[in-house]
Amino acid sequence: MLPIDHSAVSEIASEGQIAQLISDKKISLLCKVSARKALVITKEGKVWYARAHGRFNGYCYLYNKDAVECLRKGSAKITASRVSTEGFIDWSTDSPFKIDFPISYIEKWEPLDKPKKPELLHALFNPTAHEPVLSQLDRAVNSGNGDNDFTKFLSKASQVLKNANKGTKAALNMREIEIHKLDLLVDLDRLKELVQPIESSQTSHQDPEGKERWSLNRKLESVGLKPTRLHQVLYRVMEASEDKSAKAIFNLIEKDFYSEGQELNVADTITEITDIYLYWEDSSGKNRRNKFKTLEDRLTKLRKLG
Repeated sequence: MLPIDHSAVSEIASEGQIAQLISDKKISLLCKVSARKALVITKEGKVWYARAHGRFNGYCYLYNKDAVECLRKGSAKITASRVSTEGFIDWSTDSPFKIDFPISYIEKWEPLDKPKKPELLHALFNPTAHEPVLSQLDRAVNSGNGDNDFTKFLSKASQVLKNANKGTKAALNMREIEIHKLDLLVDLDRLKELVQPIESSQTSHQDPEGKERWSLNRKLESVGLKPTRLHQVLYRVMEASEDKSAKAIFNLIEKDFYSEGQELNVADTITEITDIYLYWEDSSGKNRRNKFKTLEDRLTKLRKLG
């Protein structure tokens, strides 16, 4: 395992490529967690069970959404992940909670002995459980003065919850752990296996468009821009324009968008142009928009590629 910012990693793949591999569920990122209370849970069918708890000190296999968020934003807060059972300092099969199950979405406690061989299981960090809201209200009503206005209010609130069949389950809370991009680790050998075949196919003479697209994406990332379809269009238009000013670029985008010839094919990505916004479709088909003003900083970065 190597840190995600290690030079050996950056030579093999960009952060954008790694994020895509994570989203495609082809690779996982890890981080080290030190001495945290953890609750082991498993899922059978649609039902979650709590199985054991203990102090965990080891590597977390981050969920994909958490890994991508940390990679792209520089940090993320997690409350759960997959962990290896060998990272537990101690292991108890007795429930740590004083209240009965079900607790939140966890149906019941089913004790699990610690596996003799390391296994990856789901874990919740620093969990605490709180009795159902309905139970808390009823206890407050029973201990209060029946003629007190506040007690009467609590009694009505309790009855509303009962009628709606809400507030009957105990709540489960976790204390967040903040992780940073510098803490992320990746399996270098696995990364090589995944990236090198992609690069060889994209840069082959049999796929000239793939080669060009891959090369452009690397250029965009070199100036701190994500390889989005919008940035690809901005680069393509800037390359075609003698005047590199923002006003000239935006005018050329609008001209090509409404022209019959579509020489720059901006309409393949741009879906609408207003006085303030540029609307476009990302690679997943989702509609997005950006103010022209916010795009000027990106054009500044693109000029560095000139």
